Amino acid sequence: MTVEEIINSKTYVNPSNITFNSPKEYIKPFIDITGEDNIDVIGSDAVINKNEDGSENISYARVRIQKSYNSSELNNIGIFSPVIGLIYALDISKPVMKVYAGLNAVACNNLNVFNAEHLFQVDIIGNITTAYKYVKEYQSSIEQLIEDYYQKIEIMNNKMLTKEEYSNILGGLLRRSVNDNVLGTTPIVKMTKLLEDKRSDYYFYKEGNNNLWNIYNAATDYISSSPEYKEHPNKSLKMFNLITGVSNVRKTS
Repeated sequence: MTVEEIINSKTYVNPSNITFNSPKEYIKPFIDITGEDNIDVIGSDAVINKNEDGSENISYARVRIQKSYNSSELNNIGIFSPVIGLIYALDISKPVMKVYAGLNAVACNNLNVFNAEHLFQVDIIGNITTAYKYVKEYQSSIEQLIEDYYQKIEIMNNKMLTKEEYSNILGGLLRRSVNDNVLGTTPIVKMTKLLEDKRSDYYFYKEGNNNLWNIYNAATDYISSSPEYKEHPNKSLKMFNLITGVSNVRKTS
C-alpha cells in the first residue's frame, strides 16, 4: 500500500455518524516532519462504497504510517532500524491517535519500545497538535534513543539464564499478565510455545538462546506479527517492563 492510496482515500464516517478529518490531514503533518523517504503505510478495516460508474470509494478506519531511519549494526545481536510511527483508529468507542519511537529488528521486523516517553496517545476528536510535537521530539532525539536502547539490549543479551531461572521468569510473566489489560496472557503463551519449539529460531535450549533478550524477542515476534497493529507499541513496552521486572535486570535511564 502506498502513502498516496491512504492520502487519497475518503474521509471515514463511523456508525455514530461522526465525520473525522481527511486522511491527508492526519498523515501529511507526520510526513512534513519526517520526510517522504523510507515510509511504510498500512490501512485496514476498509469501508468500500460503489459509485454509479462502478468505481469505488474507500475509507480506512485504521492507519499506521512508519518512518524508518538508517540501520545500524549492534555487535552480534543483529541489525536494527530506528522507527517513528503514527497510528490512528477511528472505529473504536474512543477514537485514538498514537505516536511512538523505537527500534525494529530488521531480520524479523519485531518492534521494540522500551521507554514510556516514546509512546504518546491522544483522543483524536480532541486537539491532536501535541502528537506531532512528539514526532518532532522523537526525530530530534533519535541518536539518544539508539544509544539508550542499545544499552538495554546489551543488558538483556548478557543476562544468561539457568533452566530454573527460565522457568521462574515464564511463571512470573504469566502470573503478572493474567490481570493485565494491555498485554493479556496470549503473548506469554505464544512466546512460550516458540521458546519450547525445537524448530523455532527462539528455541531456548539452542546455543546462544538462553538469555533474556531471546525471551523478549519470542514475545515481540507474536506481538509484531499480530494484525492488531494499533496495540503493537503498547504491548511491546508492557512486555519490556514485565520481563525486566520479573528478571530483576537493571534498567538504564
